[in-house]
Amino acid sequence: KQIKSLQHGLAISNLRGNTTIFHMQSFLGHKAAITCMTWLGDLLLTGSTDKSFCVWDQSTDGIWSKIQTIRGHTAGLCLIQFTSKKCGLVITASGDLTVKLWDPRLSWRCVGTLESHDKSVVSSACYITVPINLLVTGDRYGFMCVHDEKGGFTLVFKKNTKYGGILCM
Repeated sequence: KQIKSLQHGLAISNLRGNTTIFHMQSFLGHKAAITCMTWLGDLLLTGSTDKSFCVWDQSTDGIWSKIQTIRGHTAGLCLIQFTSKKCGLVITASGDLTVKLWDPRLSWRCVGTLESHDKSVVSSACYITVPINLLVTGDRYGFMCVHDEKGGFTLVFKKNTKYGGILCM
């Protein structure tokens, strides 16, 4: 069923042909505002202030369907990101001061919760694969935390940049 309302929805636009006509589709999936999104192959993942993220798939006729809603945070999501093909996890960060690791191969089970920040991780995470696998997160007050995948994403380094929030990596 295609939904036409844009309240708490997401609109995706595609340019078709040589003209600038937008073909809009909208869909609902959250009970509050969508704050972040990422792609996982052909799937679209959206995070929201309703403390959840949704997994979407697009049919061959272009209609988006919600496959699943995943919950686990106690505050709204600020970040959703795919780590890498090698690691295969999805990262979410929330105003609850946690970063959660989700495994799509295990029916989106939460496989880890990182509690190394004192302020919310706003919109920055970076997965580094050379020479070792590290997850780097930054928060709104300028703290950068480095987690080692080999040790179960244990915190190996925490540093305050003293220049304000880390908004992008």
